[in-house]
Amino acid sequence: MKKIIVMLLALAPMFLLAQTTQPTQKARPNLSAEERAQKRTEKMTADLGLNAEQQAQVAAINRKYADIVDEMRTQEKADKDVRRAEAQKRIAERDAELKAVLTPEQYTKHQEMKAANQEKRDTKKEQWKAKRKASRKQ
Repeated sequence: MKKIIVMLLALAPMFLLAQTTQPTQKARPNLSAEERAQKRTEKMTADLGLNAEQQAQVAAINRKYADIVDEMRTQEKADKDVRRAEAQKRIAERDAELKAVLTPEQYTKHQEMKAANQEKRDTKKEQWKAKRKASRKQ
């Protein structure tokens, strides 16, 4: 009986530590289309130095495409290739509208930032795949 009690007391800290660990993945806030558009506009304004007129035009463009993305999310799950093609089309349309609003320097900087973000996502995706593959081997 003493041995069982001693073992339980020895294992108790492990159970307490398991309960207090932080989740490994950050919870993303579920923002509305309006909030996402506003957040994107604020970031673009800060990064690209938009003037008031450009900021208003970019905000309208961001709201328009945030609403389109919401519609696409609520639609029935379509074929993956079809959805990807539609998304690429919307991205190209958005870029064309932004190009008309931004100065050439701002548009170039915007494209560079997009490329950097894509590279960052690709790197994270590869790390995730490697981690997942390693965990499956165990």
